Amino acid sequence: MNLGPARDGLGTWDVVAFFGHGTRRGIQTGHNVATLPRLLRALRPRLSGRVVMPLYACSTAGGAGPGGDGGFADRLRDVLSEAGVTGHIDAHTVLGHSTANPYVRRFYLDGQGAGLGGDWVVAPGSPNWRPWVRQLHAERDEPGAGTLRFDFPFMTLPEVDAALEG
Repeated sequence: MNLGPARDGLGTWDVVAFFGHGTRRGIQTGHNVATLPRLLRALRPRLSGRVVMPLYACSTAGGAGPGGDGGFADRLRDVLSEAGVTGHIDAHTVLGHSTANPYVRRFYLDGQGAGLGGDWVVAPGSPNWRPWVRQLHAERDEPGAGTLRFDFPFMTLPEVDAALEG
């Protein structure tokens, strides 16, 4: 079901960011896994073919299956992919500060169909885990300390690793 681009001359979006409360099943706007078709109808006409969608919302990347499969971010990725959208969604797996929560999974949109869970942006316990946590908290606590917490959604995972190693 590809609904096509906006035709009203107002352009399309490459980025849709959400800052608010979330759960494994939905976000503060009242959208949840059951209402994703309604959210798709609202978003799809505005989305470019490739979109980056950071969800700065607790627990939206949590799910019962591997990699958060079945949770809100996973199901959102599924419906967007099935509608022909490519790109990715970044979302938090647990409760935490909206921009300093290090537990972030990336769900890739392939423009074709549903996928299985997501990948850690930085895996807990990995060599870059401590620098990742330190950087996100420093940016939150010290104005001007950096912008990785807002930049990482626009970076590849190897670029995130390189930023933490440098």
